Amino acid sequence: MIFTIFVWTYGVSLFTGGVKKENIKKVISNPSIIAVCIGILIMIFKINLPSIILNPIETVGSITSALSMLIVGAIIANINIKDYIKDLSLYYGVVIKLLIIPILIYFVLLLLPGPLKVIKVMVLLSSMPTAAMAPIFAESFEKDRGYASVLLFLTTLFSVISFLIMIVIIK
Repeated sequence: MIFTIFVWTYGVSLFTGGVKKENIKKVISNPSIIAVCIGILIMIFKINLPSIILNPIETVGSITSALSMLIVGAIIANINIKDYIKDLSLYYGVVIKLLIIPILIYFVLLLLPGPLKVIKVMVLLSSMPTAAMAPIFAESFEKDRGYASVLLFLTTLFSVISFLIMIVIIK
């Protein structure tokens, strides 16, 4: 839920060039934010949804990852990857996302009280590839969708190695 709120507030402001009144209205009325608020209410008041409502929600929820990958795949199919592969800023982003940030998070969390298992899980979660929302947002806000898609592709590819490195570091 925190990720959804963060993406639809700060993420949108990054793509639109800042916080504007019309963007705040769009964020508040965004279906994802409304769904998060409804979900919080359902959780707080322990509301049991009938299966006629719950089953379609679960079905749609189970296909969202596949659909986002199809969108990203369609974007990548329509770009010349060779143009992007030469861009060193992509590799800089990959190293920052997959190694530097998780290592920093690990050492900062070690300074805080808490179970070591929770710290390790948080570090591993932070070392996951770029979210598929990046190319989808780039497409939606008419930014460089190819760059965002290649970044997603590269972070996914290199996460196989970086994830193993992170496991060794936090062991």
